[in-house]
Amino acid sequence: MKKLKFILLILISIFCLNSCLLTTAAAGTYLLGTMGTYYCAEYGCTRDRTEKDVDGLNIFTKNNPLKVKNYFESIKKRELIKIKVKGNNEVFTVTLPKNFILKKISDGYYLYDKEKNIGFFSITDSKDERIAFEELYNSAKKQENYKLLNTYEYKFLNTYKGVFTFIIDGKYTYRMKKISEHYYAYYEQELQEESHEIYDYLIENL
Repeated sequence: MKKLKFILLILISIFCLNSCLLTTAAAGTYLLGTMGTYYCAEYGCTRDRTEKDVDGLNIFTKNNPLKVKNYFESIKKRELIKIKVKGNNEVFTVTLPKNFILKKISDGYYLYDKEKNIGFFSITDSKDERIAFEELYNSAKKQENYKLLNTYEYKFLNTYKGVFTFIIDGKYTYRMKKISEHYYAYYEQELQEESHEIYDYLIENL
């Protein structure tokens, strides 16, 4: 869904740039600069990402490939605990392994293991993204494919424990789960291979 957001920003900026070129190139430059500022604010351009950030597990896996299996086993041994979260529009409940919390970010939360200081995938309430989430969710319930802007095809693959799986443009896997009326958990499996099982375990039990 991070890709969805940035792709939309690119397409909108290109459209506006083409329109604005009829009157002034400065407006187009401003739009592209705004898009860049947004991307940096959202995903960070001023520092290297760490294990503590969103999807920090991927960094941990890259740096410690031989430790991932044992880490996963340790997570599975932890008690699963239900946690109530007061979101922007509602209170919702998630199930997390012991010593996991939800850390606040601009468009929602992300899973965080405070015992190992490692970040995982997001649970979002982004107004810009919710339309895409709802359209994807409704398509998945009907076991139908979904096409974003008539360009990017999300091919429905299966559903398991409330998690819907799509293949995007036949290249990589996208998984999402509806947590409440407004909140969705998701991740794109452009991850280190060793990380897949951990992400799958967490979202399926969420």
